[in-house]
Amino acid sequence: MSRTFNYRVRVYKTLAAGVIFLSLFNRGPSAEAEEQVPAYKVNSFMAYNLPGDKLYTSGFSCRAGVNLPFSQRLDFTANIGIDQLTVEDTATVLSIPLTVGIAAEHRFGAEWKASAGFGLGGYIAPVIGSAYDTGTGAGPALEVSIGLQREILPSFSAGLSGRWAWHIGTAQVWVPGLSVMYAPSQATVRISPGEIGPLFPNLYDSYRSRGIGDIVIVNTSPFSIELMNISCAAPPYTAGAVEVPINRWIDSDESVSLPIRLDFTDRILGVVGDFTLSCDITAVYRQGSRVKKADLRTPLRILDRNSIMWDDDAKACLFITEKDPAVRRFMGQAAAGLSARGRSFVNRNFALAVAVMAAFDALPLTYIKDPVSPYSLSHSDKTVDFLRFPRETLYDGIGDCDDSSVLFCALLESAGIETALITVPGHIFAAASLDMDTVTARKQFASGADLLDIDGRAWLPLETTITDNFIKSWRTAADQYRKACQTGEAGFLRVRSGWGRYPPIALHTADTESSSLNSEDFNDSLERMISDIVISEMEPLAAKILGQIQQGGKGVGRSYNRLGILYARYGQLERARAAFRASVDQTRYGPAMVNLSNVLLLLGEYRQALELYQSYYAMHPRDAAAVLGISMARFRLGQYDECARAYEVLEQLDPLAAADNAYLVVKTLEDIAPSRASILAEEVLWTD
Repeated sequence: MSRTFNYRVRVYKTLAAGVIFLSLFNRGPSAEAEEQVPAYKVNSFMAYNLPGDKLYTSGFSCRAGVNLPFSQRLDFTANIGIDQLTVEDTATVLSIPLTVGIAAEHRFGAEWKASAGFGLGGYIAPVIGSAYDTGTGAGPALEVSIGLQREILPSFSAGLSGRWAWHIGTAQVWVPGLSVMYAPSQATVRISPGEIGPLFPNLYDSYRSRGIGDIVIVNTSPFSIELMNISCAAPPYTAGAVEVPINRWIDSDESVSLPIRLDFTDRILGVVGDFTLSCDITAVYRQGSRVKKADLRTPLRILDRNSIMWDDDAKACLFITEKDPAVRRFMGQAAAGLSARGRSFVNRNFALAVAVMAAFDALPLTYIKDPVSPYSLSHSDKTVDFLRFPRETLYDGIGDCDDSSVLFCALLESAGIETALITVPGHIFAAASLDMDTVTARKQFASGADLLDIDGRAWLPLETTITDNFIKSWRTAADQYRKACQTGEAGFLRVRSGWGRYPPIALHTADTESSSLNSEDFNDSLERMISDIVISEMEPLAAKILGQIQQGGKGVGRSYNRLGILYARYGQLERARAAFRASVDQTRYGPAMVNLSNVLLLLGEYRQALELYQSYYAMHPRDAAAVLGISMARFRLGQYDECARAYEVLEQLDPLAAADNAYLVVKTLEDIAPSRASILAEEVLWTD
């Protein structure tokens, strides 16, 4: 061969084993995400001759270089290396290439990635040995590389790689092999807490959908990143991490504020008092083909479970726990005490509202203003208030206006009566639906104007902090509502509507016990309140009707009947019997006969009531009131088959009345719910 190094070497069948690829980085703090920076690489290949190749017996290849990212998916590369080939065991060809080029990566999921790159440059190639003349040559070089790797640890990956090198004038080499990479990183994304205010345990169920606040993410890298998702968890009070998809690009040096959410469990309600909880936040993002993450641990301030901020009055509905066993037990005691009187008045809703106020008086429920943040202050400056759960108010026997209003609504809602919260400037109280249209309801009270007309339905407002005087409580509440309406500052919130946004909390802990009613104190309070109601609301109406009777005329029979209905609705059954009897005896007024039967039924004189019902029904076979009375009387007498036949007739005449009294088709009196038995007397139909 010429001493001027004019030969060309080609290697086509050379294999390699053992490639090492190192990339060295710096790692940032744990609260920041990671971005790849210039990578310093060393590659080594071992080559040997395949059978049939007579010229080259062994070889070695090595590369060192640096990768400089300059776009989302591409790196600038610079490499220097050495290739050594032994020629027939007598001479060695050395090729020292220097190339620059471009490399790219593409990820397949979170673990696998493929890479490819090429470089252009030059080489020098001395030849050393005795079989051939030695010399030195130089020329252009072209190299192409590919690889497939899998991440096996956070900073390590391994896989297959290959490189084709053409050193023009010396050799072409294709070298496959194995690769290992170590790649720690330095931080280029920062996460910091944004507006994360104190959290309210009573709102725990809403933080998954509404969020707990936000975090600020700053992209400090020179390239844009694609933020994929944010996850958040706060063990041990969350069910796991809540992942929020983001999928948005963040430019270099751009900061964004993003919401975070937590999936709290009801375990958080078991902690009483304020405390601090650690929250773990992770942001996952993509830069080019690389998927990275950032972590942040930040403290959360958790307030007491009784804390509430009155920026939305409907939040009080969280505390109206009508299914709480303590609430239902207490309401059952009040309803049983009412039923034990053996008489009803006005209607079930009104009577139970009176019973609740009597129970408040019997506890007694003492009004005490919150010394730190009463409703009047917290509603104006958005400070945090303390609101008791109904079971706590029952146990403590004290509370301010919001505590007593919440308890009142919870008790009546547990009995199936719709309630509402009424807000006026600096104050809150409650109302109960009478389940009557306003026109009909106002005719039954002398103070009918003090009933609220809400969408044509009558509501009874009550100042729940006045527990010893039902009439005063009613009139005070009505007056406050009217005044606030004049200035447009009255609020009327149906509890069941509020539950749509803020469902009641289920307390599973047994940290408080409910109080029991003293039956003697309750009965005294109830009788006093009913007496006041009769004097205030019934007597003025009765006096007006008696005046019409004294005037005489053709309408006397009807006036007696109306007087009897008024007496009966207020529980004055003996006075009602006398009025109906006068109507029947003096004028033979037909409706008074069925109403008299109703009174006999309510007084427990079932056989006499049945006979009178049947007499009236014989003359008025399509009168639903008579048929209902017959069904009730036979049911009480244990004549269940005859009761069922009468009920079938009632279903045809008055389906609504039949539906309201479906208990009449059961087999025995013991089969009906105690609450249904206690209100049986109030379901008769009065005929005017």
